[in-house]
Amino acid sequence: MQTKQLGNSDLHITPIGIGAWAMGGGGWAFAWGPQDDDDSVAAIHAGLDAGINWIDTRSMAWAIPKKWWLAR
Repeated sequence: MQTKQLGNSDLHITPIGIGAWAMGGGGWAFAWGPQDDDDSVAAIHAGLDAGINWIDTRSMAWAIPKKWWLAR
């Protein structure tokens, strides 16, 4: 997958990223309901296997204790 330089940084990222907003579970005002961690991990792996090289986790800031699965 092609990459583009991010601003003036030395980072080169893919034009498509993985949006992790719905990952990390329910139980908050804007949640999409219960999430299966294994499904979330599989979706991330599929994106990485396709060449995507960044994951947007900003909306998961509330779920820092649940971010452990992101390392999987």
